[in-house]
Amino acid sequence: EQGMLLWSNHARVEGYSNFLWVLLQTGMLGLHMDPDLGAKIVSLAAAFGCLWYLDGDRARTAVDKVKPS
Repeated sequence: EQGMLLWSNHARVEGYSNFLWVLLQTGMLGLHMDPDLGAKIVSLAAAFGCLWYLDGDRARTAVDKVKPS
């Protein structure tokens, strides 16, 4: 039925753990993208975003330690 969350075996879902993930996947479906491919793209983007953030944080910390007082 339209408007219902379903498992891959078409059993109805009574709940979900991450509303943001559901919204992102809904957006991917709205773009007519394969849900599996959309999930991989979102996961890779999140992983690279975390690595980018952590790399910048480490660089700032190293610069702060080198600055003369």
